[in-house]
Amino acid sequence: MSNLWHRLEWLRRWASSRAARPIIGALVLVVSLLFLAGAIYVNRQALQDHDWHINIWLLLLAFALYPLGYVPVILCWHFLIRMLGGTVDVWTNIRLYSLSSLPKRIPGPVWYVASRSVMYKQHGVPHSITLTGVVVETICLMLSGLMTYLLYLALSGLSADPRLLWAGLGAIAFASLAVWRVEWVNRAVGWLAGRSGVGAPTKLQRRSLLALLAGYALAWMGGGMVLFVLARGVIDLPLELLPAIVSSWAGAGIVSVVAQFTVANLGLRELALSALLSIYLPISVAVVISLMFRVLLMAGEFVWSLILAAIAKQFESAHTPP
Repeated sequence: MSNLWHRLEWLRRWASSRAARPIIGALVLVVSLLFLAGAIYVNRQALQDHDWHINIWLLLLAFALYPLGYVPVILCWHFLIRMLGGTVDVWTNIRLYSLSSLPKRIPGPVWYVASRSVMYKQHGVPHSITLTGVVVETICLMLSGLMTYLLYLALSGLSADPRLLWAGLGAIAFASLAVWRVEWVNRAVGWLAGRSGVGAPTKLQRRSLLALLAGYALAWMGGGMVLFVLARGVIDLPLELLPAIVSSWAGAGIVSVVAQFTVANLGLRELALSALLSIYLPISVAVVISLMFRVLLMAGEFVWSLILAAIAKQFESAHTPP
């Protein structure tokens, strides 16, 4: 028994080391891709026989609607960084957030966190404030994603299972507790930011936390609507499934937010989204839609980040005194 304990302890220490992270990330990526590829291969005949309804205009509309899930996140960041004592100009925050999001699809959080921190430092904002903002943003994304997932699941009307209603009520109770006991959130922020050694102290107020949760919930809903439009661009999807699609996106998003700070994010979100969509769609179709949405997210974030940064630069220049 003692040998087993020592082996488990060695495995735990190794898994938490920096050297193990890329290895674990690669393993997760390989397993995720193998599962997705296997689901497509096993169900390849079902894919061929499926009644596809390709609508190029809806696919283009999904790309055009990408800001529905992106702009609320940027505005929440502006509210957050201003509250922490950072840059107060909304156009500057839009530009810096957009540009720092460009390397976000590279596995691991260090790339976009470092770029955002460096950009804000050039505007006189300490690294500690930017890092604390990233921590608060992550916690609020997780809380709001959980709320959105459970609430939409309960209110979708797709199942008569009363446990779904209890899940929705539980989400409301959980969110209410998080807002009411805001000091718990502040402690979590302080602990996570403190692990980096440069976190800034923060005291979120109930009103501020509620506003952030509402804003990020709008972002999850907006992203879910984009996913729904994309899905309708390839299959005949009834409007009644919109709440379920939004719920699936929020659920997969929670996995993505957690994974980006633990192992390689690439593949895990698509795996989770495929599993959640397969409740309502054939698994092979769910995998195809998940992979298509991955492409849309990568292209959309790149293109719209550049567009928003360019627009913000113009307004930022117009408000800069000569």
